[in-house]
Amino acid sequence: MADRAGGDRDPRHPAAIPPGDARARDRLRDRHRRGHVDRLHAGRGRDTHGCPEFQLDILGEVVDTLHYGWRIGLEADENAWRVDLIEFVESVWQKPDEGIWEVRGPRRPFTHSKVMAWVALDRAVKAVERFGLEGPVERWRAVRAAIHDDVCRNGFDPEIGAFVQYYGSKLLDASVLMIPLVGFLPAMDPRMLSTVEAIQKHLVSDRLVARYQTTQEIDGLPPGEGAFLPCSFSLADNLALQGQHVEARAIFERLLDVRNDVGLLSEEYDPGARRLLGNFPSGVLARGPDQHRAQSLAARRARRAPEGKLKRVGAYAGCCRSRSRE
Repeated sequence: MADRAGGDRDPRHPAAIPPGDARARDRLRDRHRRGHVDRLHAGRGRDTHGCPEFQLDILGEVVDTLHYGWRIGLEADENAWRVDLIEFVESVWQKPDEGIWEVRGPRRPFTHSKVMAWVALDRAVKAVERFGLEGPVERWRAVRAAIHDDVCRNGFDPEIGAFVQYYGSKLLDASVLMIPLVGFLPAMDPRMLSTVEAIQKHLVSDRLVARYQTTQEIDGLPPGEGAFLPCSFSLADNLALQGQHVEARAIFERLLDVRNDVGLLSEEYDPGARRLLGNFPSGVLARGPDQHRAQSLAARRARRAPEGKLKRVGAYAGCCRSRSRE
């Protein structure tokens, strides 16, 4: 009875660990639950017992998905148009969040998250201007401009010549490759040219891109994480937009080369061990407008380069609908 009430509970038991002590829970769970090739389980680092996660970027993804649907001919249904969602973005865009990668540690002002908040306001403005939906468009234009100024002022580090992982950081993060792909800045903007160059220098191995520079103080993860394949597609897209078609083609061909025997890609790849890592079921390479766009545009733009073995791209990219962000 005492054990059931928690009086004599083993201090190593998950229920005996304070809710905010994520690292202690990780150590306990890691002792008993390891996966393929001794990998840590998927729950590592996610504080499911404490405060719920806040990911600002997903709000931009939702509004952008609506925008894309209207652009390809779906009826602009007022029932699907939520002004209160945009108003919520207005109220929270300045707040820090967990970011697209859900890194451990305190919430931070992640650059990619702020960019996606801008996307939400930008698509909201266009919903009014292009599709005749209701909303305070003048106010939204002002908030959109404020977010843009905030990101350009705080998200770019002149010393390293790149957009960084979060405001005040010196770390690179491949999620900022989405900046030209969502229309935030042109691909030929000098800040994007130098950002792409820095990412190629510090995050690329064997033409495949890591998500970000791992450090113990940021996420507690050791170095050596596999390359993240959606980011590799985004790099190919950026290079193609910058006119570097030969290298864009080479990256795209490299991505084709790592597919498994049935033509699928998981979310990560280990260049050293030459094996796919991470999730297949989550469908990160076959879901969502950004991933669809990264694959299909990389293929379409790479095909503008000189002829080569990329003739085999057609069947692979055909499942992904090409899209423009404007």
